[in-house]
Amino acid sequence: MRGRASRVMIDQLRTVDVTRLGKRISALDATELLDVEVALKRVLGLS
Repeated sequence: MRGRASRVMIDQLRTVDVTRLGKRISALDATELLDVEVALKRVLGLS
């Protein structure tokens, strides 16, 4: 996230209604997103 250290708590998956979201503060790059996808698949038993 733009060079800042951050964490994704992949085992604490939640759904949130889009109306509860505020202004976007950052975004994941392609490599970070792939890491999240791999971890999520592992937690959900899809890999």
